[in-house]
Amino acid sequence: METLEEALYFELQSRCSFVPFTQSEGWYNYLIAQGRKIVFFADSVVEPNIICFGYEQKLPFVKKKILRLEGECFLNKVEHSIITSFYKKMGELPYLGIELNSNNEYFVDFEIGLRRAGFIRPLASFSCPLTIEVNLISELNFKRNWQRNYKKSVKAGSTFIEHSNITEREVSMFINMFDEMSKLKGLKYSLDVDAISKLVTSRTIRMFSVFDQSGTPLASRIIHVHGTTGNDVFAANSLRARENGATFFLMQNLFDTLKREGCESFDFGRIAPSNHATDSVFLFKSETRGKNIQYNGEWCLYKSKIYELGLFGYKLWKLKKQRY
Repeated sequence: METLEEALYFELQSRCSFVPFTQSEGWYNYLIAQGRKIVFFADSVVEPNIICFGYEQKLPFVKKKILRLEGECFLNKVEHSIITSFYKKMGELPYLGIELNSNNEYFVDFEIGLRRAGFIRPLASFSCPLTIEVNLISELNFKRNWQRNYKKSVKAGSTFIEHSNITEREVSMFINMFDEMSKLKGLKYSLDVDAISKLVTSRTIRMFSVFDQSGTPLASRIIHVHGTTGNDVFAANSLRARENGATFFLMQNLFDTLKREGCESFDFGRIAPSNHATDSVFLFKSETRGKNIQYNGEWCLYKSKIYELGLFGYKLWKLKKQRY
């Protein structure tokens, strides 16, 4: 395993057929704006199979660091032996622990390779490892509720646009709607204007919105597009969006746009089927009749069980993260 410079990493990444948004240049800019220290890795510079970047995080109350990884890019089809070699060497780096949350589609060799490298499932999962993928090649076949809400939005005179030059004003508009949605759903985090502004400067990051007849924003979506695949990144819906089906109108027009451009699939991002408020996200996305998919999900390797337990408690009780 080798560490890379930023330029070489993104040059290698350009050869990948699929790039998770959490490994994109836009997400890199987003993390940098948050003050993260990014580290780039490859199993080989000469003949790379796996590349990824992660960021260092200082643990609360101590001077030790862990490495957080959000997925990886594959340049070739890999067997479990390659996964094992890559992550075993990563486990030898001078970090107290490594936390991996892979949003690549689950495959058995990945799990075998990680387990042989010493990684295990964490004490609790704090992100749901499930998504819905919409096939854009075949004819879209939405459920009746989706069709009904779409027609309602058309009748209300909604307008769909893609933002070509995203200004700070548009970023603020997005964050204001996100805050409205967060309060409604009880989300425990907010978005930073500077970080979102850096995110949307990337050529693979795009932003779409729906406005009512008076020009008032109703809903927006920030997505990542690489090759023939689109990925949901952030969604923001105003309270009024529920009244006229704006979100359905936004997504159907977004799908039509990507389909015309040659995109073959759209990953809706994580879903959260549950028996509480987050189930509404699952219900909305399932209206597309898309394919349910499992990610490789969360894994960890800690060199100290005490710190692992302490960090688990910090996430659960101090940060009040939702378990899945």
